[in-house]
Amino acid sequence: MTDWVVDEPQDEDFARWRELYRGYAEFYEFEQSDEQAARVWSWLHDPAHEQRGLVVRDATGSPIGLAHYRPFARPLRGGEQLKLL
Repeated sequence: MTDWVVDEPQDEDFARWRELYRGYAEFYEFEQSDEQAARVWSWLHDPAHEQRGLVVRDATGSPIGLAHYRPFARPLRGGEQLKLL
């Protein structure tokens, strides 16, 4: 049995998600403003937007990891595939 779970980010996860997302951007040496991060956060909560996200929670329920993904069209296959970003 694992001590973590994967689910969608909740409103109360924003501060911790922002820390994790900041670390992600820093790893890739990408400067990202708070406004840009807030936009991404809003996409994750907008059912009409293609961008989706997940968080990994530890045993206490605190996010310890994240993933962002979106489907993209594969014209030759006539379908869509998920792409992790």
